[in-house]
Amino acid sequence: DVGVMFLNRRSALQDDHNRAFGADGNLLLMRNSLRLSGALARTWTPKREGDNQLGKAELNYATNLLRSSSSVVDIGKNFNPEMGFVRRPGRRQLRNYIELRPRFNTKTRLGHYVRDVSVSYLNQQILFKDGGTETKHFVSQGQVFFQDASEMGAYYTQNFERLRRPFAVSRGVALPVGDYNFNESKVWYYPNNSKKISGKLEYLWEIGRAHV
Repeated sequence: DVGVMFLNRRSALQDDHNRAFGADGNLLLMRNSLRLSGALARTWTPKREGDNQLGKAELNYATNLLRSSSSVVDIGKNFNPEMGFVRRPGRRQLRNYIELRPRFNTKTRLGHYVRDVSVSYLNQQILFKDGGTETKHFVSQGQVFFQDASEMGAYYTQNFERLRRPFAVSRGVALPVGDYNFNESKVWYYPNNSKKISGKLEYLWEIGRAHV
């Protein structure tokens, strides 16, 4: 399938307008297990010519056992959809995800207690167009889902942020230029919430480090 969109904003003021054009498409293969998709967009704004486009390519593969996806988004510095929103123009965004999720037969000894298990890994990065990394976000996670609807799991998250200019947190408080690493770990057990008595058990801890 293919989609096309055009937006136009114009006021009575001279040189006050914004136009955006975009198109996307999807291609399904292997009985819909594999999906290839892409998108192209461009904006026109006075005094913001050149490097005013966006491109995206994405691949998704999903079966009962394996789920994976990869995508890249390239956003021009002057891409300016005033009737929409772009969080970080002038960046390249990369995302990769993979998950293994075997389901157990209830007739087996393990399957009598465990419904399925999920092991996943997520890798997200945002790169400056002139080189270098701005953001990294890595997540390793494991979960066990039981037949009684309870769940247990754990994850470990690694984060990185690079500030090229001070970032204002509140009035009079700003983070200085530098590299910031902060990691987070969590383990949990969630019992069946349909029980008369239920609750949640969680333990979370964080570690941070800065280079300024």
